[in-house]
Amino acid sequence: PLLAAVRAALADSSGEMTPWADGLAAAGVDPRLFRGCAEVLFDELADGSVRLTGAGSAGNRPVAERTWTGRADDLAAACDELARMLAGLPVEHLPPGTPSGTSFGIKRTWLAVRGSSVEEVAAAVGLTGARAAGWDEGVAATYDDGQVFVTPPIAGWILVVNTVHGHGAPSVADLSARLGTEVQFFGNHRVSDYAEWARAVDGQLIRHVYCGESLGPDVLCEEEGVPTPVEIEIGFTESEPGTTWADEDDVLRVAGAWSIDPTSLDVIESSPRDGLLGRFR
Repeated sequence: PLLAAVRAALADSSGEMTPWADGLAAAGVDPRLFRGCAEVLFDELADGSVRLTGAGSAGNRPVAERTWTGRADDLAAACDELARMLAGLPVEHLPPGTPSGTSFGIKRTWLAVRGSSVEEVAAAVGLTGARAAGWDEGVAATYDDGQVFVTPPIAGWILVVNTVHGHGAPSVADLSARLGTEVQFFGNHRVSDYAEWARAVDGQLIRHVYCGESLGPDVLCEEEGVPTPVEIEIGFTESEPGTTWADEDDVLRVAGAWSIDPTSLDVIESSPRDGLLGRFR
């Protein structure tokens, strides 16, 4: 069956790639079932060969990438290799029907609040016009319409997505005091070389790092507090503050160590309840 499907796909190929999720949806298959999957791209090259490019999944990111090249006139061998490659790549599927988050992270700002409830967090940040929304709708609205999404609980945290116009790093201590729990802030935007993270516990700001164009050419970043282990791995030191530059990848790395890397939300089990979508006052 695999050989026949590959032959039919190559014969029907126009040279244009359709996003695989769109193709699955058109066939009536829920693309969410494939979150955390391994995948292999099958290319027919102009020199008469075929190339397989495979990758597994860990933390919802491609890992263990592999390639293989064979002859286009021996598709059976290519299909055999494709099956072997898929079987050997790491996956992190959730059981079918398990509710999960929706990933985001690049060019975003967000809060991470330990414990608490969706309604308490929404009230604390001043969300107005709030209505129930699921993960996909809520995250999409923060990009398309500039709204704010208070997520369902996930792995012990509630996230507030798109906080740029209401709650930045300076507000985490106040929110931590009001909610009686740990609150973190993260933000990044590669165009403006912006990277920032902050952490408050028991109403006290214990760590803040800001990198951005506004600091001027001779200042890499502003820091408050003692670097945590993940920051030391990135290059921050207590003895020489302000001498390390950070980018969007570092923001996501710190988020993953402190709470949740939001690019991995697709493969993390979530509460089945809705979050709240609205705007700041």
